[in-house]
Amino acid sequence: MNRRRGARSRNVLGAVLIALALVALGGLAGAALWLRAPPTDAATLCRTDVPLAAHTIVLVDSTDRLEARHRRKLRAVLAQERARLSQYERLTIMRINVRRPQEPTILFSRCLPQPPERTNPLFETRAWCKQRGTRNLHRR
Repeated sequence: MNRRRGARSRNVLGAVLIALALVALGGLAGAALWLRAPPTDAATLCRTDVPLAAHTIVLVDSTDRLEARHRRKLRAVLAQERARLSQYERLTIMRINVRRPQEPTILFSRCLPQPPERTNPLFETRAWCKQRGTRNLHRR
């Protein structure tokens, strides 16, 4: 009789341990899905599940040749505008076309991606996230 009780308690203990392992794995899978980055457009890095929160447009009048001091000022303004952006807000740089001033040319239009510090290591690494943001920042 003692042997039956011991075997039955081992079976119950085994079932409880299996159930706990399944609950732990389910919790980890749920947490990984909950913490993943929102869906983004690969070309613009903008979120595809919600509308844009803000869109900053810098219009550059280059109908006359830009001198060195103008280029320095433009770089400073662009750096300032980029620093003011929040996550997933869009920055667009447009240049007035001499031949068609009513149709400016888009030089750059991207969203500010998620910072590398907030990435989920199960889906993407900090280095990959930083490389993606830098690559898209310098791409035309």
